[in-house]
Amino acid sequence: MISKAIYRNGNATYAVSSGYYSLGLTYNTKSVELPTSWKDLWNPKYAGAVAVPSPANSAGIPFVVFLAQVWGFDSAHLDPIYAKLASLDTALFFDSSGAATNAFQSGEAVIGADFNVGAWDLIDKGVPIGFVVPKEGAWATDARLHLVKGSRNKAAAEKFINAALTRQAATCLATKLYLGPAVAGVKLPADVARKLPWGANGSVDSLKFFDWSEINARRAEITAAWTAKWLPSNETGASDASPFDSRCRVQTLWQLHGARPDSPGHPPGRIHRAARTEWLRQDHLAAVDRRFSGA
Repeated sequence: MISKAIYRNGNATYAVSSGYYSLGLTYNTKSVELPTSWKDLWNPKYAGAVAVPSPANSAGIPFVVFLAQVWGFDSAHLDPIYAKLASLDTALFFDSSGAATNAFQSGEAVIGADFNVGAWDLIDKGVPIGFVVPKEGAWATDARLHLVKGSRNKAAAEKFINAALTRQAATCLATKLYLGPAVAGVKLPADVARKLPWGANGSVDSLKFFDWSEINARRAEITAAWTAKWLPSNETGASDASPFDSRCRVQTLWQLHGARPDSPGHPPGRIHRAARTEWLRQDHLAAVDRRFSGA
């Protein structure tokens, strides 16, 4: 194992890594020149076609902190990066990696943040996109294995973990799932190595890791700030309508622009983001209604 793949609390090991994945820049190779920086997301040429994670996505909170560092802001005070994100003309702030995948497949997004594992899966299926680790680096995390204290199947769990930490398993995970090996001494062919989270010429030391305990301690703060800035008010000008009214406004936005988001002529980012915001409000209001109606 490489040293940073072993997680300890004092003298006790509580987790081991089975492999790494990173959030880098994914882009449409037919319409976007090779990006080199995270700041390329703000290029006016890509207005309305940018995808980045929301705080609902596991990458969302650390991505906000990471972007603050990219722009040279103090990560303890995030208002400047919120302002930067507010100026970003997006196709979507995605809650799930599946939503990002769909956006890149459909062409709704032509550039944005995505995990190397999802991007390379699409590339290997023939989707015309690329993945790159920008010059500022990439935020990354890993898939960890834990042996639960008091497990009734301790022997089987230990056998599974030991098998997962072999060079053979690490090679398989790198080849099939694009995970960067956490096992030392793994030799990979060039075509596999270029798909790893650190890219063709990097290493695990090229990646930016955060302490999850520190990130999670800020989760409520960042989520609340995000919600206050993006959800209560929106570009439709409505703030207290019913879910039905919200649905009507979404439909109207699409009809006025003459296209749904999944069509080739999807609305530009400003209109489209308003529609998505309404859907978020609608889902939120519906959940509140279910809660208080006992449904």
